[in-house]
Amino acid sequence: MGIIQNQASKSTFYIYVGVLIGFVNSGILFPQFLEADKKGFLDFITSASLVMAVLFSFGIPAATVRLFPYFRDDSKQHQGYLGFILLSCIVGFIIGVVAIMLRANWYDYDLDFGLLLILLSVTLFFRLLYNLTEAYNRMLYNPVLGVIASNIVLRLVSLISISLFAASIITFNGVLIFHAVALSLPGVISFIYALYFKPSSLRVSLFLNHIKENKLTKEFRLTSIYGFMASFGAIVLLEFDRIMLFDMMGVKYAGIYATAAFFGIIVNMPSRGLVSIASVIIADSWKRNDIKNIQDVYTKSTLNLQIISGYIFIGVMVCSKHVFAFMKPEYSLGLTILPLIAIAQLFDAITSVNTDIISSSKFYRYQTYFMFAMVFILIGLNIWLIPIYGMMGAAISTMVAIVLTNLFRTIFIKWKLHLSPFTTKNIWMLFIMAATLFIAYFVDGLLNMSSIMHIFICGSIITLLYWLPVVLFKISPDISQVISNKLNRNK
Repeated sequence: MGIIQNQASKSTFYIYVGVLIGFVNSGILFPQFLEADKKGFLDFITSASLVMAVLFSFGIPAATVRLFPYFRDDSKQHQGYLGFILLSCIVGFIIGVVAIMLRANWYDYDLDFGLLLILLSVTLFFRLLYNLTEAYNRMLYNPVLGVIASNIVLRLVSLISISLFAASIITFNGVLIFHAVALSLPGVISFIYALYFKPSSLRVSLFLNHIKENKLTKEFRLTSIYGFMASFGAIVLLEFDRIMLFDMMGVKYAGIYATAAFFGIIVNMPSRGLVSIASVIIADSWKRNDIKNIQDVYTKSTLNLQIISGYIFIGVMVCSKHVFAFMKPEYSLGLTILPLIAIAQLFDAITSVNTDIISSSKFYRYQTYFMFAMVFILIGLNIWLIPIYGMMGAAISTMVAIVLTNLFRTIFIKWKLHLSPFTTKNIWMLFIMAATLFIAYFVDGLLNMSSIMHIFICGSIITLLYWLPVVLFKISPDISQVISNKLNRNK
């Protein structure tokens, strides 16, 4: 876990710097200065461009994670893999722009259509580029760059845009332009790094010769196909609820839903840093058939993510209503759906790297089967529940889909690979989480003061009650070691 711990610690730090900036953006400034319908439109562009970027990546990121160990060679500039990535990006972009033009009838808002079309197209290209190069950089053991680009740089640009809008320096069209730039920058940064700071070649002929000589064509094609279906299913689970709300209830409710979803997704943020490097270790372990190392990564990742995400979950559940007090009143509707989203994200975090274990194993096809089954469930539930319950229906659908997907994955890994992520320590953590949540809710109900003081006092109580037993009983050796190193460094 040495490499994982080191890279995950760095990634998690940058992720939470990004979360802090994102909190200022999505939790305070955007809801304060933008009506829900305008914010909903920004959220729609984010979700739509992300879904299209995943769709038109053609499953190549999944193939990269599974098969790049067969291309990794510094002396040969990794067999021109980066050139293949750039070519794939261009092809996907062309198809994506055609799809945007064909679907242009969704537009009926009082905004410059030409500007919107250009921004969405530019955003699509660079999000495609990011999807493809991020997987490439990650397989070269540098997941931190993607984390910085997608969590800090993106949100800093968004912070600048809303600040300029609040000061009446730019109009909402200006916010749209800044938003497109923010979404595009991670792709620019990741590609420049891959091209100039790593021994990478853009010669596609090197890639084609290598894949042919090593008889990887069929494997690459199949992995891409199944990876495409699984990746699209995964992104549908995360983003399709907002898009369907946009279509079925309007942009206002999509904006409120996305704001509440941000607080729920914070719960699962730690997994992004850990899983990004753990997936590389797992892929290399499958190549060596090192099952013991995979089990070790699986168990430790699950426990560490349960501890960290569990702490954040409790904070979100207790303190979110006080944060919403700083927003426009219409956003308070999101408080009703926040617990469902937070529970779904917590379950996703606790089951940790199960997706990567299946995707990089010989059973990678089953990942696709699981995801497609869940996509049908999600879309079916949304069609049924959104007209009846509105945002609550979308939240219920998403929670059911995410929980079932991860439950089926975990059972499948136990059945086929005889690997299980859970130990008695996970049960002890559930008791600690439940006790802390109960006490924090009780104390919060007794307090009668400003929202800031509620957040400060409850946050302090949660931190003390939660981390004291975790540290004293050394539930996680990895977390205990990190804390010990920090304390020794400060002496």
